[in-house]
Amino acid sequence: SIVLGAFGMARVLRPFGGSIVRLSGVLVYLFLPLAWDDVATGDVLGLIAYAAAPYILRRLLRSTGVEPFTTIAPPRTRAGLLREILGFAVLLAVVASFVPVVAILTPVAAIALGVGCVLLGQWRGAVRAVALSVSSLLGAAVLCFPWSLSFMTRGVGLGSILGALPGATTA
Repeated sequence: SIVLGAFGMARVLRPFGGSIVRLSGVLVYLFLPLAWDDVATGDVLGLIAYAAAPYILRRLLRSTGVEPFTTIAPPRTRAGLLREILGFAVLLAVVASFVPVVAILTPVAAIALGVGCVLLGQWRGAVRAVALSVSSLLGAAVLCFPWSLSFMTRGVGLGSILGALPGATTA
C-alpha cells in the first residue's frame, strides 16, 4: 500500500513540473515515519488510509480548478459531473469499507481547502470542492448501503467509526 500511495503522490505532483518535483515528493512520502510506524505495529487500516490520501487529495485539488490543477477542466455537463462524483464515490466507498473515518474526514479536508480557495479569491473552486466531497460521501454511503446504516443505529459510539482506541479496555 505504501508503493500505491507513492504512485498516487507522483500523480498529485504532476502539475507542478518535471520529474525532479515528483521524485522529491515521492521520496518525502516514502520516508515519512508515519507509514513505517504503521508497518512496525501492523496497523493495516492506517496503511490503507495512508495509501488512499494522495488519491483523495488529488480529486479534491483537481475539483477546485485552481492553478496548477487546471490541466483537466472541471466538468460543465451533468454527465461529466456525475462521472466525477461517481468515481470519487467509488474511491471513498472502497476506502470507507476499511477505514470509515477517512470518508467522514474528506468533507472536512474539502472545507479546509475551500477556506484556502476563498482566501485566494477562488470561491467557485471552494464550492466545487465541498460539493464534490459531500455528494461523493453520500454516494459512498449509498454504495455501502446496508453497512452504512449501522452507524446510525442507537448505541453506536464513536469507537465504531474511529476504530479501537489504544489502551481501551472492554467491560
